Amino acid sequence: MCNLKCKKCENDMDNCTACYGENRDLPTCAPSDGYFDGGDGLVEKCASECKTCVGAANVCTSCKDRLYATPYCGGSDELERSSYD
Repeated sequence: MCNLKCKKCENDMDNCTACYGENRDLPTCAPSDGYFDGGDGLVEKCASECKTCVGAANVCTSCKDRLYATPYCGGSDELERSSYD
């Protein structure tokens, strides 16, 4: 039996040879860079300023532009937050 993200696996439940849906990387079927698990097995696109994200499109785990810091990477949430500091 394979893990829930694997369409097919070999030798181990987490050694996927095919994934359900698009934008998933083998062998674990984790979301590709620029995408995150959105729930119900769906993969959703990260915000444009994120290289990688988790849980929500604007919660970056790495930034496309190294000048910015996670979790907002210079996006609108960071600008709004800094205006109150």
